[in-house]
Amino acid sequence: MTETLTIALAQLNPTVGDVVGNTQMLREARTRATAMGADIVVASELVISGYPPEDLVLRPSFRETVEREVGALAAETADGGPAMLIGAPWVVDGANYNAALLLDGGGCIVNMASTAGLAGHPWTAAYSASKGGVLALTSTLAVEYGKQGVRANAVCPGSVKTAMHDQFVLPEGADVKLLQRIMPLDTFRGPETAAALVAFLASEDAAHINGEKVRVDGGTLA
Repeated sequence: MTETLTIALAQLNPTVGDVVGNTQMLREARTRATAMGADIVVASELVISGYPPEDLVLRPSFRETVEREVGALAAETADGGPAMLIGAPWVVDGANYNAALLLDGGGCIVNMASTAGLAGHPWTAAYSASKGGVLALTSTLAVEYGKQGVRANAVCPGSVKTAMHDQFVLPEGADVKLLQRIMPLDTFRGPETAAALVAFLASEDAAHINGEKVRVDGGTLA
């Protein structure tokens, strides 16, 4: 265990919306920090997206770009060089966060998808399409970065009580028989069921699981 920690502060000037360019600046800062013998590179708030990102964080394509670039940086830290502590907008269980992410020696990405991305769900065309994109992104990240020590999996909740569930209203003229397609075999449960799966996939117990789309839906799609 080291008795000292050498920190390199990366005071950069990121451009709002230029995720790829900002990531490259971080990459170059890490190269310089490596030459200085740093143990960790610490960057500023929302350095990946630029500050303030405003409504960009609401765009699925922007969030996917952030996840892809963070995954690439995480994979590069497996080379034995300094770790990185960076700021980025990050989505957890559908909510946007101004997050601080520690990248050190690979890592694990757990994306939040949905059973709506796995099978046809009534009245969810746009939502299902976005979750299908999350699943495709997960597979791509797993393939591109698996050999660099980064795992990527997706959790697909269904029949889980969330704020979105509570606010759902049937569209006018909806065929209520279609509700049977999205019903669990037992009962609806709380978000802690999905959270437990996320914790498992992020743990060392799941070290050999990569590129999976795991349902937690009470048998809805069984």
